[in-house]
Amino acid sequence: MNSRRRKSSKTPRGPRGGPGPRPLSLISSKTQLSKAAQLYYVEEISQHQIAKRMNVSVASVSRALDKARRLGIVRITIHADADDFSQLEIALEQAFGLRECLLVPSFEQIDHVYAAMARSLAEILGRILRRGDTLGLSWGETLKAMGDNMPPVPVKGVDVVPITGALGTIDTGIYPGSLARVFAEKIGGTPYLINTPAIVGSDAIRRSLISDSSFQQILDMWKRLNVVVLGAGGLGKESSMFRASIFSASELEAMQQAGGVAACNFILFDESGNAVRAEVADRVVKLPLNELKHVEHRILIAGGRNKAHALAAVLRSRIATAIITDVECARALLREGSEAPAPAAREAEKST
Repeated sequence: MNSRRRKSSKTPRGPRGGPGPRPLSLISSKTQLSKAAQLYYVEEISQHQIAKRMNVSVASVSRALDKARRLGIVRITIHADADDFSQLEIALEQAFGLRECLLVPSFEQIDHVYAAMARSLAEILGRILRRGDTLGLSWGETLKAMGDNMPPVPVKGVDVVPITGALGTIDTGIYPGSLARVFAEKIGGTPYLINTPAIVGSDAIRRSLISDSSFQQILDMWKRLNVVVLGAGGLGKESSMFRASIFSASELEAMQQAGGVAACNFILFDESGNAVRAEVADRVVKLPLNELKHVEHRILIAGGRNKAHALAAVLRSRIATAIITDVECARALLREGSEAPAPAAREAEKST
């Protein structure tokens, strides 16, 4: 008698003596797709549990749920509020390579738009500012409105510094030092003033002033900037630069002749978002573009549909990481596009 055991060739048996279960590779019929979707989305059963229940692999369940969405068996609807602009925000973020876009409703009165944008600015500053940070401020009527309307931001311990020299008049509130003081009050920070004039006689004078030892503290603070808040606008008579008598009509015209269509922190940009050199702009004491682009958070604020053309040029430069604007301006920005139109197309637009 052979005592050696023979290898068993029997098929593993199930609990009732039949073959054991073997997971199927896929879920194919619409009935099965619907069942998987019902279990997952309505019954809230995990994919692993569904796989065991339907005798398939977890990967099959995942593919089935994806196929159910593609075939329209599952339709996901988000019931957003009337003032939910998330889809438009995402579209703008994707179009211009932004980390974040915050939109507010458009109102007939620009003051109401400014008030809404100021609340959004407080919200984003509350998220990104930390004790010990340095906040830089550009210049203009929009930033003044932000400071006036912004609710308190409980951060504290933040240094606030202008990123341009002194310009405008103190009584208007657009004076950079005044802006720094107002923002510092709102966030519990310390304001710093720049007494060096922003507009000087020549680029050589500008270079001499910023190389002076008295300006070193400001240069050091500019190197420590964590967040900057920027305004932007066109180069026409509607701009803050003209209304505040910073530049004359002929000086703005010289900027346009150099190819400029927009300005941000007195840096000129053409339609494609390229920086433009102009003698009059080269005389401005300001944070240089190459240093500005190294600041981690760069928040651009502008409102009104009439600003869209200039704002699009600034956004194409990638100077901003975030934007706060109103819905009408956002829609106009998407129409402008992330790339400048060809000259022929722009002329055709003007003629229509």
